[in-house]
Amino acid sequence: MNVEIAVTKRNRIFLYFLILLVFPIVYNKLGYKLTWNNLEMLSFGFLMLCLIMSVYLFGCVVMICAMRRVFAGALDAPVSKWKGILGKFGYFVSAIVPSIFVLLAFLSIWIWHREEFWDMLWMNSIWRVSFICLVLVGLSLLIAKNRAWALFFLEKEIVEVIKEVIVEQEVIKEVIVKEEVIKEVIVEREVIKEVIKEVEKVVEVPVATHDASGLPNKIALNEMYSYLVHVAGVGPKILNKLIRFFDIVAIRTGSGVRHVIFSDGTVVRCDQILSVFEALNLDGWMVKISDSYMVNMLLVDFPDFKDGKQLKLHMETMEGLLRNMKLADIQLMLVRGAGIKDKYILEFLKTKNSLTHVGWDTWVPFKK
Repeated sequence: MNVEIAVTKRNRIFLYFLILLVFPIVYNKLGYKLTWNNLEMLSFGFLMLCLIMSVYLFGCVVMICAMRRVFAGALDAPVSKWKGILGKFGYFVSAIVPSIFVLLAFLSIWIWHREEFWDMLWMNSIWRVSFICLVLVGLSLLIAKNRAWALFFLEKEIVEVIKEVIVEQEVIKEVIVKEEVIKEVIVEREVIKEVIKEVEKVVEVPVATHDASGLPNKIALNEMYSYLVHVAGVGPKILNKLIRFFDIVAIRTGSGVRHVIFSDGTVVRCDQILSVFEALNLDGWMVKISDSYMVNMLLVDFPDFKDGKQLKLHMETMEGLLRNMKLADIQLMLVRGAGIKDKYILEFLKTKNSLTHVGWDTWVPFKK
């Protein structure tokens, strides 16, 4: 995977080298009817023309990349066939036509004083502007098929784009099936009633097979994990479809489906898990870090809770996850969303002085 990314970056650098440095030289040496003109390549005038063309082409590239982002939905995941066609048409028109108009306007101003103005404009349009059109169309097609060719500072992370598409599809689904959503709310209430019954049964379940009597009543947030993992181990400990809260690392959400990620990397579907946490008064520990993931703050490595774009878990928890998860999947899970970042984590930290470890070994029922 890393090799492919490196190749893409190398090819992208080479592509923009050709467009922004080599093509201006070729364009300004190109005369009518595909012949070379007599301009000296090392003259000040020729170098200025190349510089102007490089700046113009850079603007064209920025325009194409920006339109690629604007029409990302139609190009990557169109809602319907016709919307996809209209979206692609809008992308190519918006990405190319304004740039060509700008070039024609510049040429018109440049040769306006000439007596043969219309002839020169016509010949430039046929033999030179058309050449630029081909380059812009080719670049637009390339970026439309693979957004990795876009300029890096205008390119969103692929993970975020996928999340945006999922969110957009969820919104469309809710608009189309309003009646179904109402029915789901009613069903949700019934399920919550069942969850409460399950929680009442949990009281009768034996306590975990460890002695927590030696734990202090009050533990600082940055020291809490060290105490708990020493007493409880990484786990997970499961008993009759029940798991300790300490062994739940994260919740993956999407399209009305919830998946629970255990401390050994096992992933289990449990659509009502958030209602379970709420009923057990454990929901305050589960903090949203992106559009798709909530993480158990008991397992976060405070006070240095982030490593670049990723949330930082304790080493023991990371080693446990690697038993059944790939490192790339764990890293994806821990990426803090662009729109959310540390918002909810900082809100959680405001309550750190009032936090208590009570409930860390609560048995949590999980089922689909």
